[in-house]
Formats: sequence, C-alpha cells, structure tokens
Amino acid sequence: MQYQLMSRIVLSILKRNHGSRILDAKANDAWDKTKEKDNVRHAELNLLSAGTARDVSFVIDFLPAYLFPSGERRIVQWGVVGVSLGGHSSWILLNSDPRVSFGVPIIGGADFEKLMAYRIERTFGAGSTLEPPRYPVILRDFVNSHDPAKSNFQANDSGATDTLVPFSITSEFAGILKSTMGAGSIEVVVEEGAGHQLTPTATERTAAFVLKVLSAPSKDVD
Repeated sequence: MQYQLMSRIVLSILKRNHGSRILDAKANDAWDKTKEKDNVRHAELNLLSAGTARDVSFVIDFLPAYLFPSGERRIVQWGVVGVSLGGHSSWILLNSDPRVSFGVPIIGGADFEKLMAYRIERTFGAGSTLEPPRYPVILRDFVNSHDPAKSNFQANDSGATDTLVPFSITSEFAGILKSTMGAGSIEVVVEEGAGHQLTPTATERTAAFVLKVLSAPSKDVD
C-alpha cells in the first residue's frame, strides 16, 4: 500500500445573482414593511443557495477531466467552505452530494425554514407566519425535502451578535449532529462580539480546520 502527500486545490466560485452574475438585484433584497422596499419573493433566496450548491456539484463532475485530461492525477476528496448565503449552500451541498466529505458553513443556517420564520416575525411582528405568496407551498416542499444537512465531518462558525442569521437557527441541529455523529465529527464556534461578518479569526479557524482534515494520510492517491 503506497501513501503519497496530497496536493491541494482551492477553487473559488461566485454565487448566483452576485457580483458579475447579477441578473436581478431585487431578488437579493429582504422582506420589508415598506411596499417600495419589500421583496415579496425573499424566501426564494433558497433557490440561489440550492443553485450554487448544484454549481459546485457540476464542477466536481467535470473539473478532474479538465485539470487531468490524461488521468495524470485523481481527486480523492472534496470539501466546501461558504460564507453567508455561501454558508447556506454549504449546508445544502453537505446534504446533497456524498462526494463532499467535509465542510465549513460560516454565518450560514442549517434550517432554512426556521431562518425564514425568524425573519418574517422580525419584519412583520410576532405571530407572523410563513404563508403564500411569501413562502410558496412548492418551495416549502422543496426545503423540507432537502433540509437539514448532514455530513461526515464539518465545522460551523457563527457570530454571537449576528441578527441576520443568528446561531439559534443552527444550534438545535448542531446538537443533533454532535449526538449522532460524535463530538469529534463537528466543531461549533460562536465568536463573541462578532455579527454577520467573516472575521480574521474565523478565517484562521477555517484554514486550520481544513488543513487538519486534509493532513491525514490518504490511501491510493495517484
């Protein structure tokens, strides 16, 4: 049995409807009491997250053939790191693509419907519920069939003062993961004093986590 040092490739993907991929700026807005600012279809941001997850799976399908057309190397492990909406996509990808063996969702939520329930009450007041057209039945069915996420090894990084995607959205599920997967399979960090932001310490923790996962010897690496 031969062991070789693994090479590491980092690939950055621009999220759908962001940056140069903007098609509809309004689709990125939230619900609002003011009619002019209100994005009734705010919950459809799940489409952006799910779409980006599928983009990553598409890259996994074809990147090896693009990089190594003659079969010079074989990619044996995949992981994902995402921030904010990218964090949502990371949770979805960890659930939907078995090839992704580890991930770090940063300031993203594992339970999309719980996040939307939090936001609709925050916007329109206590007692407000998720109903069409703000939360279409078909979208609810899709979310319920894809959430929550589960994976082999992961870390979750949240900000203690984050009011956009509070850790309470993910805390219950993180506890379930710890009990079912084992405490050593998931690392949960809630950074004090941090809001909805990627802090330097979160960046350092993420890099350390990824290196730790990839540092173990891998068998049968071409």
